Amino acid sequence: MSKILNLIIVGKLKDKNFKDIENQYLQRINKFELAIHETRAFADKIQLEEKEIFKKIDEITMGEKNKAYIILLSENGKEYCSKKFSKKIFDLLELTNKKIIFIIGGAHGFTNEITKIVNEMISLSKLTFPHRMARIIFIEQIYRAQTIEYGHPYHH
Repeated sequence: MSKILNLIIVGKLKDKNFKDIENQYLQRINKFELAIHETRAFADKIQLEEKEIFKKIDEITMGEKNKAYIILLSENGKEYCSKKFSKKIFDLLELTNKKIIFIIGGAHGFTNEITKIVNEMISLSKLTFPHRMARIIFIEQIYRAQTIEYGHPYHH
């Protein structure tokens, strides 16, 4: 069972308040590791951002992309309720021997090059969020998935 979820994020989290919130959730996640990999953001240069994402994927998989299960967070992705998302996460952790990689792209989205390599796309909501908020929402949902799986009252 893989015990690591990887999250590749275009851009760095600079706001101290958001960092504090993120760290609170990261400290609570204790049934597996959530590894965060930040890449550089380039204004209006999606191809450069994607090049950075591909480099991170290569680092995580040691050059063997076929050993990764890649999930793109996208407004066009499948929506899950928190309980089904929890089941999805723990099924991946328990049933796959691949590296699990989630990707949050830059402000201008993705090209078809990224969408060609992903196993699936997931949407956080039909609403649009600033990337730093999407990051926090996703990490909170990862923590919530853990609490659902282990019967912790946080979800209620």
